[in-house]
Amino acid sequence: MGEKTVMERTVKQKVKQKVKPSFQREKKMKTVKVIELIGTSSKNWEDAANNAIKEAQETVKGITGLEVIAQTAKVGKGKIIEYRTNIKVAFLVQDNR
Repeated sequence: MGEKTVMERTVKQKVKQKVKPSFQREKKMKTVKVIELIGTSSKNWEDAANNAIKEAQETVKGITGLEVIAQTAKVGKGKIIEYRTNIKVAFLVQDNR
């Protein structure tokens, strides 16, 4: 009868440790840098964005996302000959401290 459940023991241990709520715990701040790129493709705008990311990954590490800013095209003889996608690329800044 005097036995406590695992849940009760865990809760009591956390209360004893004075665990702070998750929003109050100290977290290491991360800094994100954003650069703007223009990718090109002869196929479509999505391929142009993928080409920009593929090339950026050769020199930029830790890419976390992108935002499409604009989509334009070069026209020749009445047809689209080159698709261009302007993107903003976000990546984590490396902390070398």
